[in-house]
Amino acid sequence: MYLRFAIYIVLLSGILRVSAQDPVYTHYDIASGLPGNVVYCAAQDETGLMWFGTDKGLSCFDGVRFHNYGVAEGLPDPEVLNLKLDSRGRLWISCFKRKPCYRYKGRLYTENNDSLLNSINLRSALIDIFEESGKGLWMIGYSDRVYYLDYQLGTAELQYWQPNVGAIQGLGRISGQLLGIEQGRITLMSEQKTISHIPFATKILRKKLEDCMITDRNIIVSIEDYTEIFEYSNGTLSALNKISSWGGRLFLDRSGSLWISSNRLGCVKFDQYKDKAGGQKIYLPDKKINQFFEDKDGGKWFLTSGEGIYYLPVHHATQFNSSSGTESNNITSLSHDERGIWFGDDESNIYKVSNGKLTHWTKISSPGLNRIRGIAGVGDKNIIGSDRAGFIASKTRADLILNSAATKYVLPLGGEQFCIGSSSKVLSISIRTGIFSILYGWRTTAATLDQSGRLWLGSIDGMYTTADSCSRNWAESFPELKSRIVAMANAGDLGIWVATSTDGLLLLSMNNAGIEKVTKINRFLSSPIDNIQSLFVDDAQRVWMATNNGVFCLDKQYNVLSYNRNNGISANDVNAVIMIKDTLWAATVAGLTKLPIKRNTNQPDFATLITICQYKYHNSDIHMNLLDSISAKPQLMLDPESSLIEIGFGGIDYSSAKNLRFKCLVKKCWLPLRWLTFDNLIVQFKQRFQEKPDTIESKTASLNFGVQLPAGQYDIIVFAENAAGRVSGQPATISIIKKPYWYQTIWVHLMIWAIVVFLIWRFSRLFGENRRLLMRVSELRLQAIKLQINPHFIGNSINAIQQFFFPPDFRKANAYIEIFTRLLRSTMEHAEDTFYPLEQEIIYLDDYLKMTNLRFGDQFTYNIEVDPSIPRTLPFPVMLLQPLVENATIHGLAHDKPSSLSIRFTREQERVVCTILDNGPGNGFVKPYRVAVVAVATHAPFDSRTQVFCQIQTR
Repeated sequence: MYLRFAIYIVLLSGILRVSAQDPVYTHYDIASGLPGNVVYCAAQDETGLMWFGTDKGLSCFDGVRFHNYGVAEGLPDPEVLNLKLDSRGRLWISCFKRKPCYRYKGRLYTENNDSLLNSINLRSALIDIFEESGKGLWMIGYSDRVYYLDYQLGTAELQYWQPNVGAIQGLGRISGQLLGIEQGRITLMSEQKTISHIPFATKILRKKLEDCMITDRNIIVSIEDYTEIFEYSNGTLSALNKISSWGGRLFLDRSGSLWISSNRLGCVKFDQYKDKAGGQKIYLPDKKINQFFEDKDGGKWFLTSGEGIYYLPVHHATQFNSSSGTESNNITSLSHDERGIWFGDDESNIYKVSNGKLTHWTKISSPGLNRIRGIAGVGDKNIIGSDRAGFIASKTRADLILNSAATKYVLPLGGEQFCIGSSSKVLSISIRTGIFSILYGWRTTAATLDQSGRLWLGSIDGMYTTADSCSRNWAESFPELKSRIVAMANAGDLGIWVATSTDGLLLLSMNNAGIEKVTKINRFLSSPIDNIQSLFVDDAQRVWMATNNGVFCLDKQYNVLSYNRNNGISANDVNAVIMIKDTLWAATVAGLTKLPIKRNTNQPDFATLITICQYKYHNSDIHMNLLDSISAKPQLMLDPESSLIEIGFGGIDYSSAKNLRFKCLVKKCWLPLRWLTFDNLIVQFKQRFQEKPDTIESKTASLNFGVQLPAGQYDIIVFAENAAGRVSGQPATISIIKKPYWYQTIWVHLMIWAIVVFLIWRFSRLFGENRRLLMRVSELRLQAIKLQINPHFIGNSINAIQQFFFPPDFRKANAYIEIFTRLLRSTMEHAEDTFYPLEQEIIYLDDYLKMTNLRFGDQFTYNIEVDPSIPRTLPFPVMLLQPLVENATIHGLAHDKPSSLSIRFTREQERVVCTILDNGPGNGFVKPYRVAVVAVATHAPFDSRTQVFCQIQTR
């Protein structure tokens, strides 16, 4: 048996029950973007945009931001008192003591630019309209004049005028008769006569008529402090009901309920009001409500005098806090079972919510006791964990099971068995008998059961399981588990969810032996989720995380949904969370929030809008309101100097207005032909191999293109996604064309390249012509030299033959004549050639030097050396070296010793150098000669052009 201590239990003197919790409103004021905090009226256009009339101008709300219009934008006066939308999409605007105006397709029409409005003589403080089945529009100005605007004729005619008679303040038809409501009487407008005086006319005449309304058969009149309902039939007016204490502006919602807005008592709704008032519910009793408005989705807008706007969605959040009956706003623990929702605060209180009713279950008092950290139980008992102790408690008694130990969690193990963990040990305890056993004798911070029923314990340095008596720390195999484990939850067939203090959410894949794999979830998320306080897995196997930045939901595909104060949660600092069916419960530092989350695909679709574009042009900030564009797909044309381009989005889902996310598909398209650039061509080529356009997810309601957006055309499609994960089926599109500078266009580049190509072609042609001319000159020079060589060579050779006959030497004569004949034949064969192979030149020189050797015998020797790297097929000028060699044999021979002649062909980089040396006395000086020839043979081993130089040194 466990040690049992009777703890003093403080019970409230009765059970506190609150049948209706406090709804959570979304508040908009000047800080949110409204032009003024005094809001008179509201209307919703065909797009779904909300329009508000304030004391400082007209404002349009796109679900994200307010777009304001004042006198600078064309309003006759900044104080907008009434708004009405007709069947043709015109938004009629009533400004203080000005003629009516209207906004149509992004343009404002006033008496200054519309002759029809100029013909209307109404300058009332407040103007109202009544439309008849799209045929025409009645306009009353709370004066003695009534105008009718005929849609077919396009005229505005004065239909009713009774000077010095009460002003017409309401208009409508009953049984085909057009009735007008004045101060204290009903007028049949078609006959311009009074039908009946309203009962209590004397009272009415002494008090201000706040508002009036004509329905199918009823007339509703609201005075300062009460509202009366009348029935009109066959010219007879009879009273049906009187609602005392409530007088103000009137509104009938889609369900037929009557709303009365009061500047003293808030706003009241009557589900029944004709015969008797019933189903009364008061909203914002401490606010001065000017008007109530219901949008197309059933959202409720409360327009106040001095505090802006309060919005309440259909599926709105409710909260339990000190104003609802809790002693503290800081809710520290949360759980649920078949008995209801259980939660505890930081002042030792335990509460229960069942069937929408809040019950203070008990309060436990003991020294040092503070936060309730865990609640779980069956029947009339709960196991309660607190900062300093653990208990088994009922409404009247608490038995201590863990003393002087901070209890971290309470986990049901099945049936009557529970697990309770503290800073010193882990117990398994029976809630019925109180018998317990110690499962683990050290500090733990979290626990859960896996799919196999094994109990896993998390601590400050790892994870253990009772399946092996906690003998193994699994952090030794998986270092991700070494940091403090904050929370754990069963992930079903996926394994176990674990939240750590450093790595955030982890998924532990399990097998029969234990942990198989650890996956860090933040690696797969665009924005990491940190500071997780607790975890909860719902029936759809989604894991819900309570953090200090709201509540996050993660499904099996790692899609993330987030909920925070913008969705109605009491505070972003959330201690615990549970999800039961379609209702999210969040325990926060500011109270407990109950938030219905509807994922019904049959809900009305909502539209995405692109509302603004702003950028910097030179030194000016440009702001464009795209709501004024009448195009279904607006196109923005931006100059090249435009920078810091940003577009803003909106979404017509006001229940998620402050928590919409946006997905942008950006496709780079062809620029118009006159602005085409090479970069645009490259981008289009790359996109041919890209499966999908670039996708950008934005948590903010804008898309920033950076400092400089490259020139091009960008087609952008934007989808809004609300807090429930529903994606807008009406995306917004826009096309942005960023013009290039004139010098960036492809045509300028093509023109420059055309000029460059033309100049290259022209210079190449001139160079070719000049080269061909030089080649021709060289050929003529060579031919002239050859013409000089041939006679000179033949003459010298014949003279040399003569010496072989005096004295006669027939052997040498025959040899000389044979060589001479071969040289003469070679000369004739190449007489018309300019070049021949180097091999041929070497043979020619060798034959010539053999002839010289025959003449001088042992007194003359020669040698020819050719660098092996020089190809013998290298093109060489025909007989270029023969006259030089002949000159060397005549003038360069030694007189007093044997003569020698050396011819060397060497290679210097891309040149061939020919050097002719002799040992003769020369002519007293050394003079080098160079001759350059371009080798044109395709088989030349040198690069594309090879130069041949011949250097002759004579002495």
